[in-house]
Amino acid sequence: MVKQYQTKQELLRERIYNFYEQYKNKGRKYTYSHFAKERIPKSTVCDILNRYEKGISASRLKGSGRISKIFPIKKLNLLKKEVDHKDGVSQRQIARRFRCTQSYICKVLKSQTNIRCRKKRTIPDRTDKQRKQIQERCGLLQKKYKDFCFLMDDESFFTLKHNKIYGNAHYYTSDNKKTPHNVKYNPKKKYEEKILVWVCISNKGVSSPYFLPKNQSMNSFIYLNECIRRRLTSFIQENHSRDRIIFWPDLSTSHYAKIVTQQLNNSRINFVAKEENPPNVPEARPIENFWLHLKALVYKNGWEARNLDQLKRRIKQQLNLVDQQLIKNLMNSIPQRLQKIRRYGVIESI
Repeated sequence: MVKQYQTKQELLRERIYNFYEQYKNKGRKYTYSHFAKERIPKSTVCDILNRYEKGISASRLKGSGRISKIFPIKKLNLLKKEVDHKDGVSQRQIARRFRCTQSYICKVLKSQTNIRCRKKRTIPDRTDKQRKQIQERCGLLQKKYKDFCFLMDDESFFTLKHNKIYGNAHYYTSDNKKTPHNVKYNPKKKYEEKILVWVCISNKGVSSPYFLPKNQSMNSFIYLNECIRRRLTSFIQENHSRDRIIFWPDLSTSHYAKIVTQQLNNSRINFVAKEENPPNVPEARPIENFWLHLKALVYKNGWEARNLDQLKRRIKQQLNLVDQQLIKNLMNSIPQRLQKIRRYGVIESI
């Protein structure tokens, strides 16, 4: 088995050591001439042979490198205090204070510390009261409905084009001057056309979608007639006629209107009561992950719709292509999500 070395210098030393040991009786000149054919300077070979005769290993000794002048231990600790666990840090400003370059600051952080630059995650803005309610109510849901099949509905906006999908905001070019304008630039209207889509999901699949008319917002009457009566009820009858189900809407005003809750009770559909529903907790609701997956399919490869009718057709088409196993895995993860929040709190508490 060949021994691996971290650097070329260590590998060269080992080769010269081995060669010199094998032909030591021929003297140093023989070793010099041999490695001269590889264009290795005689002075380099001489220094390595001197090292060999002093009994020093071919590997670099720990702490034998050049002492840092710019960042000795004291200054390195100051740099860590400047950067560690902080945001809004400018490496260029730090470099000016330490009288070095920005690239050297970056190199020191990478090679001499375990500090790494990370991207901030977007989370809901929650109050202390909401955090407490979330933890208590998620624990209640996890205990009360652990043997139930969850159904979940939500609405989401779709635009004619969606550059927020990862990868859609970038382009490749060998010459930026020759790149077409429709590739380089992303025109944005002040009031972009969009459509609001409602669906309900469970571990058995996705209901038929409802597309709200243009410039129309969801209200209790539309939600009752178009979502609950025409779509949710039929979805339950087709897929969950023998299951113990629990319907978990979000806390939108239209979802808990009196006429809606009355209809759910009359249809004998169990639902999470408003006082039991945890507020502002998308990490417990896998339908948020479902929307991200669906939008990635709809806008795949930078697809754009010319009008809202074309966008509707595209959404319906991609809904049929969503991986059913993915939906099943998402919905079956609800008990684990609730239990994690019950134990540790919401994401900013962990």
